[in-house]
Amino acid sequence: MRFVILFFCMLLHVNSLSAQDGKGFSVVIEASYKKSPKPAIVLTWEKDDRAQSYGIFRKDPQVNSWQDQSEWGSAIETLGKDALSFTDEDIEIGKAYEYQVLKNCTPATPKFINIPGGNDSVTSYLGSGYVLAGIDVPPLTYRGTVILLIDTTMVIPLATEIERLEKDLTSELWKVIKRTAPRANVFDPQAIEQTKNIIRSIVENNINEQYSILLIGRIPVPYTGLMAPDGHVPDHLGAWPADGYYADFDGNWDDVSINNSGASREENKNVAGDGKFDKSQFDIDIRIPVGRVDCYNLTSFSENETMLLKRYLDKNHAFRSGEIKPVYEATVDDNFGAYGEGFSGSAYRGFGALVGKSNIIANREFLDSTKTIMFSYACGAGSYTSCSGVGAIADFSKRPITSVFASIFGSYFGDWDSKDNVLRSVLASRGTVLTTGWAARPSWFFHPMGLGRPIGDVLLGAQNNTQQYIPPVYYTKKYPGGVLNHEGARGTHISLMGDPTLRMTSNLPIAAPKNVVSVSGTKDVQVTWDPVPGVSGYMVYRSSDGGGDIFELLTTIPVTQTTYVDMTTRIGSNIAYHVRSVVLRETKSGSFYEASTSGLSNRLTVSIDESEAKEIRIMCAPNPMSYSGSIQFVAPHAVQAEVSIHSMDGRLMKTLLKSRIDGGGHSLMVPAQELPIGMYMVRMIMDGKSIATPLIISR
Repeated sequence: MRFVILFFCMLLHVNSLSAQDGKGFSVVIEASYKKSPKPAIVLTWEKDDRAQSYGIFRKDPQVNSWQDQSEWGSAIETLGKDALSFTDEDIEIGKAYEYQVLKNCTPATPKFINIPGGNDSVTSYLGSGYVLAGIDVPPLTYRGTVILLIDTTMVIPLATEIERLEKDLTSELWKVIKRTAPRANVFDPQAIEQTKNIIRSIVENNINEQYSILLIGRIPVPYTGLMAPDGHVPDHLGAWPADGYYADFDGNWDDVSINNSGASREENKNVAGDGKFDKSQFDIDIRIPVGRVDCYNLTSFSENETMLLKRYLDKNHAFRSGEIKPVYEATVDDNFGAYGEGFSGSAYRGFGALVGKSNIIANREFLDSTKTIMFSYACGAGSYTSCSGVGAIADFSKRPITSVFASIFGSYFGDWDSKDNVLRSVLASRGTVLTTGWAARPSWFFHPMGLGRPIGDVLLGAQNNTQQYIPPVYYTKKYPGGVLNHEGARGTHISLMGDPTLRMTSNLPIAAPKNVVSVSGTKDVQVTWDPVPGVSGYMVYRSSDGGGDIFELLTTIPVTQTTYVDMTTRIGSNIAYHVRSVVLRETKSGSFYEASTSGLSNRLTVSIDESEAKEIRIMCAPNPMSYSGSIQFVAPHAVQAEVSIHSMDGRLMKTLLKSRIDGGGHSLMVPAQELPIGMYMVRMIMDGKSIATPLIISR
C-alpha cells in the first residue's frame, strides 16, 4: 500500500469537515493483555460514528522500511464499523509486536479538499492509530552510548550538574562519553565542522554501537535546505536549523546549488558556498538521535543562560530521581481544529498507548499547571515567540509548564534557533518540561514509548518516516488511490529540544542488589544477595570462564528469592556472577521488565566434589512456574539423554530434549505457558537410569 504524497505550501483546508480535528483523523488506541487461558494482546479504541471499517495490521518492531507500508503486509483482520476491539492470540509472552489500526471513514455529506489545481471531491478518508505492545517483554541490560557534548564555556559553571547527569545516565544502563565542543553564538561553518569531527571520531571508533547525542549549551547550529514547512513563502523560505547533520555521516551534504536570499531572517538565507547545506530531506536513514539543550538568546527570561541550563539539568535529575511524579495523563490544546492535516493527530495517534485513551484531556490548556502530567500537545497560529491560543514568550518565561514531554506546533517557531523561540523557551521554563518538538509537519508517532523506549526513538521515527506510519489519507475523485498529507516528511528541520535518552519510566529508578556473594559447594555454586524493596525479582548472570565482559543469563524469568543455585557450571571454571533487580512495568501498551545496574559477586574457582559432580541431578526453577522457567540438570559424562514432562497419570505432555549431550551442567527452557495449571513430573533418562522431580504450574 503506497499513497500519492502532495506537499502544500499553505495550510491545507477541507471544506465542511468543521467537526474534524486531529482526533477525527486518528484511532485512539490502547492495549491490554491476558495470560490465560491463552496469552493474548487486546487492542481497544474509541468509537467513531464515521468509520465504515477497521483494518488491523501487525509487524516486527525491529524491521522498518519507512518508505511505504510493505512491512505491515496485509491486514491480519478486517472489522466492521461497530468494532471497538481486537484480540490477538497469535502471540508469545516475552515478545513485542507493533500494531497499526486503520479506520476507513465516509464523510457525512459531500466534502471537498483544496489541493493544487483546485478543489477535489473527498469520497472517504483514513485515520490511523499505533501501539507497540507486549507481555512481560524482557529487560534491556544495556541501552547504548550517550555522547555528551558540552559548550566549552559551560564546562566549569555546569561541572556539578554534568557529573550528576553522568551518574544518572549510568544508573539507567547508558555508557557516557563526554567531550567539549566550541561555542558559536552566530552561524559558524568552521565550528560546525569541528563539532561534527568530534562526534565522527567517537562514532567511527565503534560503528556498530547504538549512540545518542545530547548537546548542552551553545553548540554550533548547522543550517540546510530551501524549505518552508510552515508554508510561509517567501519570508520564511530558506535554510532551517538541522541538528540531524551531526548524526549523518553517509548522506550528501553539498553547499553548491541553492541561491536564495529572500528570507526575512538572516540565518535562513542560503547561497552557494556560505556553509549552509543544500538538502531539505534526509537522503539516508538516521540512526542516532540528537537532542539539544540550548538557552542562548532567551532574553525575556529574568535568568541568564547559565542559570537556565542549570535549571534544566536540575529538572532532569529531579525526574530521573523520582522527585517529579507526573500522573499518566496527556493534554491536547488544539487551536487549529478543522484543518485537513489534523495537526493534533500526532497526539491522538500515540498518546492512548502511553496514558490510556480516557486520560487524554482535550479541554485543558497547555499552560494549566494544576497537576504534573506526562505528555502535552498544543498547536495554533504562530510567530517566532508565540503560539495563538496557547501562550507567548511572556507566559513561557514566567509561568511553570507542568508536563514532561511537550510538543507544540505553529508557524515560524519550528525554526528553533531564533531569538526567544517558543520551543526553546518552553524547554527552559519553570516546571517540569524536559523535551519539546515541532510535531505536525511531519507527524510524530509516540507509541514506542509505551514499552519503555526513549523519546529519541520517536525522533528517529519522525526523521526517517515517509509512509510506514501515516497521517490522514484522503481518497478523492482525482486520486482514488489515496492522497497522503505529509508535509515535511524526512525533513532536515526535524529536531528535538531536550534529552533524547529520557523515557516515561526514567522517573522510577531501580536499585541494584548489594552484597552479592558466590560460594562453591560440593555439588553446585550458591549465589546470594541482599533483598531490594519494591522490585519484581532478580536476574542472575554468569561470566565466561577466566573473566571478560561476556555474561550469560541463567534465569529466563526473574527469580523472587535472594538465593540462586547454579548446577550448570564446570569444575575448575573461574567465574563471577552478576545480579540485577528487575521491575515489571504496566502501561497501556502491555507489560515489560526494566533492570537495574549489576551487583557483582566475588570471582571464584569452582571446586565442587568430583565424585558428586558425576551424579545425575535435576532441578526446576522457579517451582512453581507460571509462564516460563528452566530445568537445570547434570550429566556425569557424554551421554544420550531424554528430558520430558508428564502428567501425574503418566501422559507425555512435552519432550524437551532427546539427543546426545556433553557431560556437565545443562539448562533447558520450559514453555510453561503451554501447560495447564496443575502438578507434573519432569523425567530425565540417561545411562539407562531414570530420575524425576515434581513441577507445579500455577498462575
